[in-house]
Formats: sequence, C-alpha cells, structure tokens
Amino acid sequence: LLRNATYIVSFFVRNPAVAQDAAVVALSGEVGLVDAFNALGELQNASFPSPVPSANLTGANESRLSVDDTAAPLMVFAPTFPTKKIGQSMPLVAASNLISVTIQSNCDFAEDSYITISGLTGTQAPAAFPSDQTLANLSVTSMPHNTFKGNAGGVGVWNETEGTLVVTVGADKVLKNTTYLLSFWVRNGDTEQPAPVITISGTVDPAGTNDVLGVYQIGEFPAPVHAAGMLPANETRLGVPDTAAPGKTFEATFPTREVAQSFPLADASNMLTVTLRTNVDMAPGSNVTFTSLTGTQTPSTNALPVTSNPAGGCRDAGLWEQASGRLTLTVGAEGLLENTTYRFSFWLRNTNDTQEAVTVDI
Repeated sequence: LLRNATYIVSFFVRNPAVAQDAAVVALSGEVGLVDAFNALGELQNASFPSPVPSANLTGANESRLSVDDTAAPLMVFAPTFPTKKIGQSMPLVAASNLISVTIQSNCDFAEDSYITISGLTGTQAPAAFPSDQTLANLSVTSMPHNTFKGNAGGVGVWNETEGTLVVTVGADKVLKNTTYLLSFWVRNGDTEQPAPVITISGTVDPAGTNDVLGVYQIGEFPAPVHAAGMLPANETRLGVPDTAAPGKTFEATFPTREVAQSFPLADASNMLTVTLRTNVDMAPGSNVTFTSLTGTQTPSTNALPVTSNPAGGCRDAGLWEQASGRLTLTVGAEGLLENTTYRFSFWLRNTNDTQEAVTVDI
C-alpha cells in the first residue's frame, strides 16, 4: 500500500434476518516487518511490527432504496407495505369478480422483485382454463401502467388451490411511498363462504452495484417481505353492507316470491301477477325467469307485454316460450333494489280444458 494512495475493497455479506442499527466498524492493522542490513552488510531480520491503532470508519450517510441514511454498513430494516388494501366487486356465488389491490411500500422494490397475495381461496377456474389446472397465468391491470412484467399491464402466476397470485416487478420498479393499484379477475366458487384472511408478502431483489473493478454485481440473497394481513374493504356491494371483502360470497335469492291469477275459467284471458323482493340489487340487464307456466294457449313470442310496478323494474316485453311455460324478463333501466317489493303482470290465455294449478319456479 502506497502513502496517500486510495484503495477500495468490496465484498458481499448476508444481512441478519432482523432489523438493527448501523454497526460501529473499526479499522486497525500492522505495518509489516522491514528487514535491514547492518554495518557489516549483513541482512538482519526485524523483530517487532508497528501497530496501526484502531479507529472508527466513517459510515456513508446516503440513501439506499430511497430510504435516507441507510448506506452505513449493516444498518438493516425490514421491507413492509404500510398500505395494503384489498376489495372485490362481486360477492355472489359463481360470478366473475374483480379483485382490486392498493399497496404502498416503505422502500423501492427493484426489477424482478416479487409480490405475493395469498389466501384468496374458494374460487373456481375460469372457463378458459382446463378443469385440472391449478397454476395459470392471470392477466393483471396496474396503475401506473406496466408496473409488473407481462403483457397488457402485467401477468401474474395464479394458484387456484392455494389462492395465491405472484406478480413480478418490472423495469420501472415499485417506488417507496408511491401508491400502486392492481386488479385481476377471478371466478367465485359455487358455495357461500365468509371472507378469508388475505396476506401480502414478497421478496426485494438485491440492488445491483459495481465492484471496485467496475464489474456489475448482484447479491445472491433477496430480502424477504414477511407476510402481513391485508385490510379488507368494508363497503356495500349490490345494496348489501360489508360484502366488499374479497372471498365473501353468498347466493342471490327472492325472499318474497308470490304469484296469483285473475281468472280461473278455461279458454279465457288470465292476468298473472308476480310479487317479488330480492336480497340484492339486480343491475339493468339482469334476468328474472319464471318456469312451468304450462297449459296455456298463448303462442311463443319474444315480445310478451309486461307491466311492472314500480315502473322500470323490467322491460315492457318478455321472452315467452309456450311449450315449457317459460317467461324471461329483463331488468329495466332502474334496476331492482334490494329489499324492495316489485309487482309484474302479464296476460296469458288459459287452456281450453280444466287443469290443476301448476308449481311455478323462479
């Protein structure tokens, strides 16, 4: 080592598994023995090296991963998601359901870091997936756009059995204290269930750096982001409170479902009136179907006049199929509101013979 010359040494270590303050790093040494010739020209071996007293090194005070004062050696902190919210669009069984995630991290996540959402159990494979497929690529939409790797905003690896989605951070990184939104479609299962506990975890890929020879190096070990519970949404869906937590599903039903006729004589016109009340909001374009209205003389038509009260509950014409006694109504522009009573009436012509009352299904 030459006087007043600068030397740089670099090496990899693996950080501890828990957070800690920066270490106090000291430097000491010995100046090696220097042999010399005596007055007779004989080479003599020196006996005592010169110690270099210990002195503390000055720790770097720069930022790492956009976190201030984290360049001092072995200053270690745990990566977390201070913001980790999750919600769903649709709580009904068997329906398509858009899952929406909002996250914010306490440090930068480099390209090729992973974020894993776990616990979304109780779904079923979309129709496009083979029935025996549990691992599949799932399209993910993100904001900012293209935060995650893959086509059209991102692709995650979905495990239906475990209810996990793994996404890979793209070249733009996930930046500290920046809000990211991601959403993806699942299909709810066929049975009701309470909301499961959903967690978020991941790994932060080691930040690459140049060594003393200018060679770009990436460390062997990523940093784990330990699993933490996500905050489920507690909003209203379809008019039903507290149904926005992902995985919470229930069946849509008609608690009130009554049907009556105006005229029981053979061969005559007969107004049927149906009284309904649903346990969820039904959006415009939804369908309500009555079956087993058999034995009539009304021919099939795609425009059977229907009256609704309140007005707008359904469109003013329904699809009537005479042979099966099936009438399909399309919910009107106002929709059907949860826990609200609606009445629908329509004319059919009775059979020209006698018959017992039919059991009408909805």
